[in-house]
Amino acid sequence: CHTFLDDIVGSIAAAASTRVAQIISEDIAKNKWGYMEEFVKKIQVGEKFKVQFVSMTHDGKGVCKIRGILKDDTIAENFPIFVNDAITQEEGIIEITSLKKTLGNGKIIKLFKDKTSKFRKEAICPIYEYCGGCHLMHMTYEGQLDFKTRQVKRLFKEDFDNVTIHPCIGQEVPYFYRNKVQTPVQRKGKNILAGFYKEDSHEIIPYDRCYVQDELSNKIIKAVVASMKENKIEPYNEDMQTGIVRHVLVRRAKEETMLVLITKTNAFHGRNNFVQAIKKKCPEITTIVQNINPRHTNVILGEKENILYGKGFIQDTLCGVTFKISPKSFYQINKQQCEKLYTKAIDLAC
Repeated sequence: CHTFLDDIVGSIAAAASTRVAQIISEDIAKNKWGYMEEFVKKIQVGEKFKVQFVSMTHDGKGVCKIRGILKDDTIAENFPIFVNDAITQEEGIIEITSLKKTLGNGKIIKLFKDKTSKFRKEAICPIYEYCGGCHLMHMTYEGQLDFKTRQVKRLFKEDFDNVTIHPCIGQEVPYFYRNKVQTPVQRKGKNILAGFYKEDSHEIIPYDRCYVQDELSNKIIKAVVASMKENKIEPYNEDMQTGIVRHVLVRRAKEETMLVLITKTNAFHGRNNFVQAIKKKCPEITTIVQNINPRHTNVILGEKENILYGKGFIQDTLCGVTFKISPKSFYQINKQQCEKLYTKAIDLAC
């Protein structure tokens, strides 16, 4: 039968049970038993995280912040990860690809369909994912202009918060606008490649058509590579420091075109036939210059030049002023936008 002693024992047991539960709860909160490691992932290469991109860097990388356990077993609450081809406010799954002490890099594994940006689009370039030449082609042009406007606003806000920043003025067709192109040349097996370096590497990604370069420039680059093969002209090998052609540079004006062949040596066998082959393939070229760079360096142009064909320079008109452009001249690569910029500055000054 139930007694007063039973009531006392029951009360003691209930109190003890409550206190034990309280101790366990406190220990878990303090991570005394390591239970948190079951719920918080380690921040390490290969690990995947669900994220939201909170901003973008000046070069177009998405920034997300993750919570996880660091190498020293401490928990980071807002560890920054930088991811190519991501847009602010998008959500998805990323995988960490590299880590430093205070930041990391990652790649997109999946974007949630209902959380993708209205500015996202399929890149027009088939090698955009691999080539290091462009960074915003996964965004609509409207989105690119919005991104650039926000970048300028952010920079001015630091010191000039009272300045009015107007929307970025775009161009009618944001493709095939560059009037200057320079590409490295490299041998890979039996092939000679000309293209752009893969990001953070010296691996050349060749292309059939670059969507930001002038169309004639695309044609000339192909012609130079074909003429090198025909005339057995070797590309420069930076490791062995052998070969001839290091880079190909093309400069375009409205009515004139310059080709610059950057070579390791001054004279080389087959040079005249090489030049004639290029001219035959591209009669639009009005001058060809050889720039000699014998140095073991990343600097593209050397000091000495030889004019192989034409007058050694081209001329172009910008805002009614005619400029003489040599291989080393500074000249805005986007003439259309340059004229818009200068015209707007003049209008505002008047």
